[in-house]
Amino acid sequence: MVVLRIEGACADEAAAAVAERLNECEQQVAVRGTEVSFCAPSACSDDLHFEIDPNDPPRFAAEKILDALAGKGLIDLKDDWMSPEEEAAIRDRLKRLGYIE
Repeated sequence: MVVLRIEGACADEAAAAVAERLNECEQQVAVRGTEVSFCAPSACSDDLHFEIDPNDPPRFAAEKILDALAGKGLIDLKDDWMSPEEEAAIRDRLKRLGYIE
């Protein structure tokens, strides 16, 4: 069981947004205030703390938290909103514009 403790401005709204997205990733989630618990296949038990930047809206903060969880291998974010062809087209355009190499 992984327990996320979210602190900072709008932590309760960010916790709700994290729980919503984890549900979309087919995770079983429990929310208690600013704590979000879920089962992760790669971790037996873990307590994680996230401090929200005061300038981040709750949904943006939630996405940052989810990215951190994915980076630790605790969740697998489903990223099927863009096809590989669409992603390649955008990447080519960004290269032509000089934003990426």
